[in-house]
Amino acid sequence: TGACQGSDCGWHSERTELGADGKSRPGDDRWYAWSIYHQNYKWLSGGVAPFHGQFKTMGENMPGRSGHQYVIFSMEDERGMVANFDAFDGWGRGTVIIPKNQINNKWNDIRVHAKWSTGADGIFQIWVNGVLKVNRKGRNMIDADPVAFRFGIYAPQVNRAGGGRPTQVVYYDEL
Repeated sequence: TGACQGSDCGWHSERTELGADGKSRPGDDRWYAWSIYHQNYKWLSGGVAPFHGQFKTMGENMPGRSGHQYVIFSMEDERGMVANFDAFDGWGRGTVIIPKNQINNKWNDIRVHAKWSTGADGIFQIWVNGVLKVNRKGRNMIDADPVAFRFGIYAPQVNRAGGGRPTQVVYYDEL
């Protein structure tokens, strides 16, 4: 609670994240994998949906800008873990990849295949526990800014959650 840096502090947002080594560029064909365990997960109210993984750019090719969030794995209190393609579809129209009733105290294995592209040949596929949940084809990058994978907990605007901030415990393995 209270862990913020830079503009996150002004937005009442908190983060405890790590980034995977390396960045992907247009034309790169990559596989990502991790296992995630939510220990007695405490859902937040007020429309606050923490991210428990994201693919984003860091704005390296965009002076004065912070980059794009391409895919966000958010924890929506009504639905469960949702994959949102924020830069393309906007917030809230994502696909449930782990239903809420399958989150607590259970390991879930996530595999992602991405062929990063600013054109029609892009691929973004998500498997959860061996089941294909998302099979998106076409453009998955807006520009050539490199994409990084980040994991951990990012809780945007937690001040909206009301009441006390419960401790959230999330384990990652097999990255």
